[in-house]
Amino acid sequence: MSAMRRLFIWFRIPLVLGGVVLFFALYNRFLLDKNLQNLKTSLSVLDSATGVGQAEAALILVDETLVSAMAQEELDLKTVATLQYAQGTLSASDRERTVVDTQVMVSFLAQGLQGSRPAALGAADALVSGMKEAMAGAAFIPRRLGAKQAAQEGALLKLRLGYAHQRNQAPDQAERFYREVLRESSDLKVVKVARELISELEAGRNHRRKAEELKKRLLSLGAGPERQELQSKLGALWIKLYAMDQAAEAFHSAVLADPQGGLTLPSLFQEGWCMKYLGRLEEALQSFQEVIRRDPGGSWGTSAKQQIVEIYKSTGDFAFAVELYEQILKESEDPALAALVAAQAAPAALYDLKDVNKANFFFDQLASRFPASPLSSIKEELSRLETLKSSLTASGIRTLSAGNPLFRWAEKVLPAFIQTFAERLARYMDGARETHLIRRYSEHEFRDIVLRRVQERFQGQIEISGMEITPEGYSGSGTVRLGPFAVPLEGRIEIVVESRRPHVAIDRARIWKIPIPAPLLNLLVERVNRIVDNMKLPIEVIRYEFSEDYVTIEVERVR
Repeated sequence: MSAMRRLFIWFRIPLVLGGVVLFFALYNRFLLDKNLQNLKTSLSVLDSATGVGQAEAALILVDETLVSAMAQEELDLKTVATLQYAQGTLSASDRERTVVDTQVMVSFLAQGLQGSRPAALGAADALVSGMKEAMAGAAFIPRRLGAKQAAQEGALLKLRLGYAHQRNQAPDQAERFYREVLRESSDLKVVKVARELISELEAGRNHRRKAEELKKRLLSLGAGPERQELQSKLGALWIKLYAMDQAAEAFHSAVLADPQGGLTLPSLFQEGWCMKYLGRLEEALQSFQEVIRRDPGGSWGTSAKQQIVEIYKSTGDFAFAVELYEQILKESEDPALAALVAAQAAPAALYDLKDVNKANFFFDQLASRFPASPLSSIKEELSRLETLKSSLTASGIRTLSAGNPLFRWAEKVLPAFIQTFAERLARYMDGARETHLIRRYSEHEFRDIVLRRVQERFQGQIEISGMEITPEGYSGSGTVRLGPFAVPLEGRIEIVVESRRPHVAIDRARIWKIPIPAPLLNLLVERVNRIVDNMKLPIEVIRYEFSEDYVTIEVERVR
């Protein structure tokens, strides 16, 4: 290699790294939806949590996302109500309380936010998520090889301490704890939470500067719409800084600046919410009651009633809370919010009040009155998620049955891999005008020809994080998403030829690192191969041989 070429390579490395850093900076500044990112990270924590006690990291992010949602210039009341419900359930004193309803609610909300983003930004989200995962994983390598891993309890304690400082407006102390988590924890999910919180702290410095500027502008303004608007903006900035007492004062001033103004109802609602956040519940109730008086059946009145429900749930009065849900359902004039009320009331009655009949009443109301709502399927989603959560434990995996949703999913997807590969081969042979083909396929080609297209076919259901070709077959790992639940899988699959048809042979498979019982694997293989035998494939397979990093195939085109 020439000296000039070596010099070019050495210069290219910092240029590429600089480009990556610039891309992250621009993405985080202009493109990233922080709330969506927080919700996705929360879901990754909830996936492995069976009860509230195992979801503390998710509670921190849900709380932060709720704060962010309440600081928007135009409040999305359905988002606020969903996050408030999730925050309330994750704060439950019963540490064994299920999180399935929270997980379903957050999943619906994340899907809605994702669907509202342009396709190009969705692709950027996926790219950045993958890059961050890879970089975070690389950062863990030295710790896994040498250093002792920090205890999970220690990392969560530091997250809680950091967030307590953040809520008490001590950002420097908060950041110190978050950075200790980054240095010490080997739990990727906990590290992701810490990174999100550090990002919010960095944004907070800019919020404080803007708040001081607004305070100066308000000094020269009298009462009226302009003052109301600036006071409302100031209140939103104080919320972002967790200065809830100052935020409540700013929103109160916004109401006084123009009592009949366009921002009066939102400001009253935000004032009440800030009081509730501070634990000043009587003052919060007064503000929410004033909102209800002004807008009894409308969106603001319905949302204020939902906040009152959450106050009673936080005190443990679930019976009265459920009664209020029923009253709201009768009085609300906003169909979307009413559907959300029914969707929240049903699991509250089921999991908090332990009243199955009342829960079924709300489920029935949701199905009959709001059949077009995405939430109308919540009863089925809760049931399916409960089944998955109970089955995907160490004991549950050992007793998996053929009726399990994951088993049924595999019966659909595995034949799709074979069908996709056969169709792509047939298309290639037709283009080359060949009826007989012998060819090697590398890992890269297999990913492009088969994996990518199967992922497109089962959009959002499969995420393959690693795949390699070995003499024993295809080895890989990834995540399967079944509704709101993500299941990590790994295993090795071989393709064997029987009567000139490709058949699947699964050597091993694990869920959550726990082996799937051999009898169940054998049954899955039998069913998948039966499906493959009934397929009309465009090729016949003569040879399918695995080697290191590639596979050699010999096929004939079928007409």
